[in-house]
Amino acid sequence: MNIKEAFNQKNCIKNLCAYELYYQVSLGKLSSLSKINDLDYEVDFTLALGSIYEVIQDIKDLKNAKEILDNEIQKQAAMDAMQNFVNANLELIKNKSIKVDDLINEINDETFFNETMNEVCEINYQEVSNKYKSLITKELSIEIIKSLNDLMK
Repeated sequence: MNIKEAFNQKNCIKNLCAYELYYQVSLGKLSSLSKINDLDYEVDFTLALGSIYEVIQDIKDLKNAKEILDNEIQKQAAMDAMQNFVNANLELIKNKSIKVDDLINEINDETFFNETMNEVCEINYQEVSNKYKSLITKELSIEIIKSLNDLMK
C-alpha cells in the first residue's frame, strides 16, 4: 500500500468517513460510561488525515495491509477519541471514575466496539460519506498526496 493509493479520492473519502464515524461512536461510548453529555463530537479534518496517515505508515509493509486498514483506523480513532476525552476531563481520570487503562486494553484487544456501535456506524455511513464526497475533490486528494509525499522527504 502506498500513499498515492491510500489517499486517492475514493479511498480518502472512505477512510475519513470511517475515522469520523469510529471517533464519534467512541466518544458516545465514553459519554455513556462517564455520564458526561457535553462533548464536542466534531472531527478535525487535518488531525483525522494525520491519524490515517500514521496508521498507513505503520501497516504499509504488511501483506494484509488493505485487509486490516479499517480495523486499524477504528482502533486509532478510538484512541484519539480517548485522548481528547481524557484531556478534556482530567478530573474523571484523577478520581478514577473512568478506568483509562482498561478502556485502552479493550481498544487494543478489539473488544471496545460492540455490535450496536458498529450498527450505528453503518446506519450513518451514507450521510458522513456524502459530506466527504462534497469536500474531497479529485484536486484536493492530489494536493493531500503531494503534501504527504513532501512530509516523507
